Amino acid sequence: MKTIYIKKLFFLIILLCSVILIISCSDDTNYSSPNLVLVTSNIETELNLRVDEEVILNLNFENAVGQLSYIWSIDGTIVSKEDNYAFQPTESGQFSIDVYVEDAEGKYTNEIFKLKVVGLPHVFDSNKVVVGYCPSYKTDTIEWDKITHLIYTYVYPKEDGTLDTSDMHALASYVTQAKANNVKILVSIGGFGFYPGRDTRIFTNVIGDDAKRSKLVQNINTFIRDNQLDGIDINYQELIGGGETVDNTETNKLLPFFRELREALPSESLITSYVTGSYEWAAYHFRDITAEMASVLDFISVMSFDNLGSWPESALGPHSSITDAQNALNRYIEFGAPKSKLVLGLPLYGRDFLTASGGVAQVITYADIVSLYSPTESEFIEGNVNRDGHNIFFDSQEIISQKVNYVKDNEFRGITLWKLGQDTSDPNLSLLKDILNQFN
Repeated sequence: MKTIYIKKLFFLIILLCSVILIISCSDDTNYSSPNLVLVTSNIETELNLRVDEEVILNLNFENAVGQLSYIWSIDGTIVSKEDNYAFQPTESGQFSIDVYVEDAEGKYTNEIFKLKVVGLPHVFDSNKVVVGYCPSYKTDTIEWDKITHLIYTYVYPKEDGTLDTSDMHALASYVTQAKANNVKILVSIGGFGFYPGRDTRIFTNVIGDDAKRSKLVQNINTFIRDNQLDGIDINYQELIGGGETVDNTETNKLLPFFRELREALPSESLITSYVTGSYEWAAYHFRDITAEMASVLDFISVMSFDNLGSWPESALGPHSSITDAQNALNRYIEFGAPKSKLVLGLPLYGRDFLTASGGVAQVITYADIVSLYSPTESEFIEGNVNRDGHNIFFDSQEIISQKVNYVKDNEFRGITLWKLGQDTSDPNLSLLKDILNQFN
């Protein structure tokens, strides 16, 4: 019996020691380990913001004891020891901000904030726009940090008021990219050139018929919603005749179309339009409706290019001069548009006259002008390369700067570029980069 008692006692002692050891280990783990990670809550460590936008970074804790000490660092360099850190980037890119926090008991945590900085400064974004037209056939990479709005081209109206969206094959990808870069994305309806139905003037016929126009408006509204777009751009080019005595009966049909769009679309949806400013005869088509257009639309882009070189009888000279730009904008002011609604349309291409007398000049992108002809300093200043049987007129950085300064000094809304993908990849000669620098 004594032997059994001793064995039981020994077993109880071993069991008691085990319990004490477990409790001791448990206490060490929960209360005295210097490696205990602080419990955090409500932390958003991956953020998107724009250049010049300030964000306050901080952490919330549930089990901190006593005074907390902080060390904030970027790329190994300590930037702050305060309990929060105000980060305000001056350029786009990817940033990682580390923070080490320790409480009075020695418990600590180490968090990393990952920030993606995109786009233009808020001061730029709130006051001015840089709009880039992107054709559906474009495959180049978009420089998202240099534009505020992207307009993807084109959808076309059908005779029954439905939409031909056959060119929208890459739309979903552009929408995703635009949203990720805080750029507004719109789709344009209509367009330049010989689009489907232009020869029979389908656009004009549809907006002139009450029932078809109503159906078109509803289809546009549905298309914007289903594709998560920020709005619609109207590029109406079915113009016949011109001059101060032009009959505006058909162009005036745009007004009820604009009004019904504004009523049907959500208030946050943008409605814009690209109008002709290059040819005085063509601009007069919009004379009678400009003031009311401006009251309905978010902004109006006024084309200021192809003033020369786009028809057989054209004289020789620049197709997009600073004088042309000033005249185009001032013409629409005379028509009744406020400066705050007018955006200057600029080309990212030149025109190459192959004869000394003028006439039709071939289109050549700014990228090709730079790579094929390597203009001299004086040729850049003049915006003209005249050698080897070519007489090319183009907008250089010097000429673009004059136009941007005119827009800024006279408080116009901004710049529209036709079209993305034509700029040079050389950062020292890039027109897009120069426009960004001018506005900043």
